[in-house]
Parts: sequence; C-alpha cells; structure tokens
Amino acid sequence: MLIVGKPGTFESEQIVKYLNKREVEFDFLSWCELTLPRDFRKYKIILVRTPPPLIYRDMPVLLLNFIEALERQSIKVIPSSESVRKCDKLTLYSQMKDHGIKTPPTILTSVENEIKKFIEENKVVVYKPLIGGGGRGILKIEEFDIKLLSEKLKNEGYVLIQKFVENQGYDIRTIVIGGEVVSQYARTNRGDFRYNIHLGGAAIPKKDFISNNSSAIRFFKESEIIALKVKKILGLDMCGVDTLPSIEGAVYFLEANPFFGFKGAVEKVGERIVDYLIQLEKNK
Repeated sequence: MLIVGKPGTFESEQIVKYLNKREVEFDFLSWCELTLPRDFRKYKIILVRTPPPLIYRDMPVLLLNFIEALERQSIKVIPSSESVRKCDKLTLYSQMKDHGIKTPPTILTSVENEIKKFIEENKVVVYKPLIGGGGRGILKIEEFDIKLLSEKLKNEGYVLIQKFVENQGYDIRTIVIGGEVVSQYARTNRGDFRYNIHLGGAAIPKKDFISNNSSAIRFFKESEIIALKVKKILGLDMCGVDTLPSIEGAVYFLEANPFFGFKGAVEKVGERIVDYLIQLEKNK
C-alpha cells in the first residue's frame, strides 16, 4: 500500500509505526515528491493522509486531480474524489442542513449589504476561509469589526461567515473508522475561541472529561450519533467530526475532515487505521 502525506507529523509517525509492527509492505510519498502522470497500479490501497500544502494556490484542484488519476487506475483511494468534493465547506453545511443536522447559520456572499445584514441579525459572527483547516485563518468578528470583513471581501471576492454559537467552552472531536467510533475527546482553549490543539488547545479524553462534568455525557452521545450520520452522508471511510455543545444545550455540527488529526486521542487511532487498511487490502 501507499501512504501520501507529510512526513514527521504525529499522525504519519503513528501510522508508519503500526504498519511496521504489522510487517506490512508500504511506501510513503510526500507531496513534494509527486510527479504526474505516474503508474501507481502496483498498489491496491492508497491512503491520502494530508492534502497538498496551502502554499499551492490550486491545492483543491491538485488534490482532486491526483485522487481521480489514481481512481482511473482502479485503485482504492481513501478518501475518494467524490467524498472530497462533498467536504467543500459550503457544500458540507448545505448537506448537513438537508439531512436535519444542526449547523450554525451560514452564508457565502460577495454582497457587502448581505454581510452587514447578517452581522446585524447575529451580532457576532465567525469568518472561515474556504480553503484550509485546523482553525487557520478563522476570525471572530463583532458588529464594530465589519470593516475587516469588507477588506476580506475586497481581497477575496466573497466570504463565508457563520453565526458565532455561544458554547460550553469546549468542542468535541469524534473519530470514525469504518462504521465505528474509535475515539472521542473534548478540546478546550483558555486563550482562544478556537479549540484546535495546534493553536494552543488542550485535549481531554472523554472518560476524564465526563467524570468531572456529568452534563457532558449527553453531548458526547449526540456527537457520536452526528458523526456516524456525517460519515455515511459523505461516503467517507474514516473521518474526524467536530461538534459544539451550545449554552442552550444543543449540539452543532462544525466540521468533517477526511484528513483529521488525532494527536489528542488516548486510543491507538493509528493502529485502528492500519488494521482497517489491512482488512481492505485483504478484501480487494
């Protein structure tokens, strides 16, 4: 099998560790080593662990072109090109809404008056870049900061903004592999409204978190149900799903990521990924 990703990350090292432990023959390909066209047909399974670096302006196009080139060679690719398309931010939110999954009110617009109207209605909003993940570039904007969004609109041509959801001070990451939830943990960040670990957030295992916060049991259970639904809707083999418990007690869907990190998990997620790949290869 082939693993495509960024060498040296926690996730890559864990996957490589368990591939070696299981004595699986594999190659590791970094995006900076990629040349197309290329014959990949010696591989039955290819796991794309990370997208191309954001330094490439056409990163989404490059990612899809690469996966589609592999699929044309009759290779099982994780994630598939179809599921990657469904993970586009705006497509993602509209799909969740269509399936009755609660999401923060969201708009994509190039009209400044629509931005002003949305902020007036919601008071505090979150700006999200259409490309990228991990919390990078996300901004919390209040009514008096509307000029900042106007600048974004001028530079980018359109903006995606969401209502800021007053929350319990943490979000929940749920990791699904195959049809099973293999890990859940809360993420908190005293210094930022973004709970991403690489932005200073801290991960707290589900067991430890609910032992000190019994009201969170329901939030974890609802997050598990949402994650399994999202995985099915998107047609993903595996994903990380982030949900946000609100002050009012509702659980909001925030993000589904086929290139999820799992540094905050106490469970051996890397091992579960490898075992899933081995089983897929046996059935190929």
